[in-house]
Amino acid sequence: MKTASRLNLFIKQRLLNLRALPFWTRAMLLIFLLFSFFVPEASRLNAAESPGTLLEALQQRNSEIDAREKKVSARETRLNLLEKEIRGMLDEYIKLKEIVDQRESEHTLALKKEREARIKRLAKIYQAMDPKEAAKRIKKMKRSTALGLLRKIKEKQAAKILSNMNAATATQFSEAFIKPDK
Repeated sequence: MKTASRLNLFIKQRLLNLRALPFWTRAMLLIFLLFSFFVPEASRLNAAESPGTLLEALQQRNSEIDAREKKVSARETRLNLLEKEIRGMLDEYIKLKEIVDQRESEHTLALKKEREARIKRLAKIYQAMDPKEAAKRIKKMKRSTALGLLRKIKEKQAAKILSNMNAATATQFSEAFIKPDK
């Protein structure tokens, strides 16, 4: 600290006359000022420290930097491996999802076909039935099932069945019958 305060006093006394100093003195003064700003207080050189001590400190600092760089490099390598593993897992997930979606759509299609076949078979049964009995039973069915069934029954038999229902129910079925399937 004594050196810095002496330097400050020296600068204040000769502030106006700085150009009168020799070049090397001005250069050393500039280096000292820069050194005092950029080097922490604890690591500043005292007048008693030698260049060997400074060299040892620099070597130690370089070894610390090298060790830190090795740690960062190892982490980066590990992160790259994890990223590759995650990408592989993501690709596998996407493939499996596509397979599941395809099988699900195939299953849904198969179920639809199976339902259609059942409704078609049931329509044949109701076609053979007495129209009054068929009307009673169709009236108690779920609306979507009843409509599917009426669509599969031949027109003449469907007309007989609807004529055996009360007017309000027959009208509801008729209106729903002309709407497209959802």
